[in-house]
Amino acid sequence: VADLVVKLLSQHKSTLFTHESFKHEARKITKIVMEKEHKSPNYDPQRLIDMGSSKQTKIHEFVKTYVQRLLERSTAATTATGSEAADSNPAR
Repeated sequence: VADLVVKLLSQHKSTLFTHESFKHEARKITKIVMEKEHKSPNYDPQRLIDMGSSKQTKIHEFVKTYVQRLLERSTAATTATGSEAADSNPAR
Protein backbone atom coordinates (compact mmCIF):
# COMPACT_ATOMS: atom_id res chain seq x y z
CA VAL A 1 0.00 0.00 0.00
CA ALA A 2 2.77 2.43 0.94
CA ASP A 3 4.58 1.85 -2.37
CA LEU A 4 1.44 2.71 -4.32
CA VAL A 5 0.76 5.82 -2.23
CA VAL A 6 4.33 7.07 -2.70
CA LYS A 7 4.15 6.39 -6.43
CA LEU A 8 0.90 8.34 -6.76
CA LEU A 9 2.04 11.23 -4.56
CA SER A 10 5.40 11.57 -6.29
CA GLN A 11 3.60 13.00 -9.33
CA HIS A 12 2.89 16.11 -7.25
CA LYS A 13 6.07 16.18 -5.19
CA SER A 14 7.83 19.04 -6.94
CA THR A 15 4.83 21.38 -7.02
CA LEU A 16 3.18 20.72 -3.69
CA PHE A 17 5.61 19.27 -1.16
CA THR A 18 8.96 19.74 0.45
CA HIS A 19 10.83 16.51 1.11
CA GLU A 20 9.71 16.37 4.74
CA SER A 21 6.09 17.26 4.02
CA PHE A 22 6.03 14.63 1.26
CA LYS A 23 7.12 11.95 3.72
CA HIS A 24 4.62 13.19 6.30
CA GLU A 25 1.67 13.16 3.88
CA ALA A 26 2.64 9.76 2.43
CA ARG A 27 2.70 8.23 5.91
CA LYS A 28 -0.56 9.94 6.80
CA ILE A 29 -2.36 8.69 3.67
CA THR A 30 -0.98 5.17 4.09
CA LYS A 31 -2.19 5.12 7.69
CA ILE A 32 -5.67 6.31 6.66
CA VAL A 33 -5.94 3.67 3.93
CA MET A 34 -4.75 0.91 6.26
CA GLU A 35 -7.23 1.96 8.96
CA LYS A 36 -10.06 1.95 6.43
CA GLU A 37 -9.07 -1.50 5.24
CA HIS A 38 -8.80 -2.83 8.77
CA LYS A 39 -12.35 -1.63 9.51
CA SER A 40 -13.66 -3.45 6.46
CA PRO A 41 -15.79 -6.51 7.32
CA ASN A 42 -13.86 -8.70 4.88
CA TYR A 43 -10.39 -7.57 6.00
CA ASP A 44 -7.60 -9.92 4.98
CA PRO A 45 -3.97 -8.79 5.28
CA GLN A 46 -3.00 -11.00 2.35
CA ARG A 47 -5.35 -9.05 0.07
CA LEU A 48 -3.34 -5.90 0.76
CA ILE A 49 -0.16 -7.66 -0.32
CA ASP A 50 -1.72 -9.18 -3.44
CA MET A 51 -3.66 -6.05 -4.35
CA GLY A 52 -6.06 -6.32 -7.24
CA SER A 53 -6.75 -3.60 -9.76
CA SER A 54 -10.01 -2.60 -8.08
CA LYS A 55 -8.19 -1.97 -4.78
CA GLN A 56 -5.49 0.00 -6.60
CA THR A 57 -8.17 2.07 -8.33
CA LYS A 58 -9.84 2.88 -5.00
CA ILE A 59 -6.52 3.94 -3.49
CA HIS A 60 -5.73 5.99 -6.60
CA GLU A 61 -9.05 7.84 -6.31
CA PHE A 62 -8.51 8.45 -2.59
CA VAL A 63 -5.03 9.88 -3.16
CA LYS A 64 -6.31 12.01 -6.04
CA THR A 65 -9.07 13.48 -3.86
CA TYR A 66 -6.63 14.02 -0.98
CA VAL A 67 -4.17 15.88 -3.23
CA GLN A 68 -6.97 18.05 -4.62
CA ARG A 69 -7.90 19.07 -1.07
CA LEU A 70 -4.26 19.89 -0.32
CA LEU A 71 -4.07 22.00 -3.47
CA GLU A 72 -7.24 23.85 -2.50
CA ARG A 73 -5.88 24.54 0.97
CA SER A 74 -2.55 25.61 -0.48
CA THR A 75 -4.11 28.08 -2.90
CA ALA A 76 -6.51 29.36 -0.25
CA ALA A 77 -3.63 29.94 2.16
CA THR A 78 -1.63 31.68 -0.56
CA THR A 79 -4.49 33.99 -1.51
CA ALA A 80 -5.28 34.70 2.13
CA THR A 81 -1.66 35.61 2.80
CA GLY A 82 -1.60 37.81 -0.28
CA SER A 83 -4.79 39.61 0.71
CA GLU A 84 -3.50 40.17 4.26
CA ALA A 85 -0.36 41.74 2.85
CA ALA A 86 -2.47 43.98 0.61
CA ASP A 87 -4.66 44.98 3.58
CA SER A 88 -1.67 45.92 5.71
CA ASN A 89 -0.35 48.29 3.05
CA PRO A 90 -3.35 50.37 1.97
CA ALA A 91 -3.00 52.51 -1.14
CA ARG A 92 -2.77 56.24 -0.53
